[in-house]
Amino acid sequence: MPKRSRLRSDPTPRERQVLELICEGYSTKQIAGLLGISFKTAACHRMRLMDKAEVHDPISLFRWALLQGHIVLDRRASTPDEPPGDPETYKAQSGAR
Repeated sequence: MPKRSRLRSDPTPRERQVLELICEGYSTKQIAGLLGISFKTAACHRMRLMDKAEVHDPISLFRWALLQGHIVLDRRASTPDEPPGDPETYKAQSGAR
């Protein structure tokens, strides 16, 4: 039976939000702003994701997320200047104001 991944545990709901934003091309600073969390907290989420996926760079993390089904490619183009959806959605989910 094939292993699902080298993943130690599945990403938490917050880590999934951060993962989605990383895969959209957002920097740690941008992710912190969108989610209403500190830069250090956003960096910690990124580090935990990379540890869980056993990778050392964002491209490998993106590849892992895609292969594991944590993200799905969307034909609609967005750039780091355009949030993927309403940024208030991320703030509302995080409890930030």
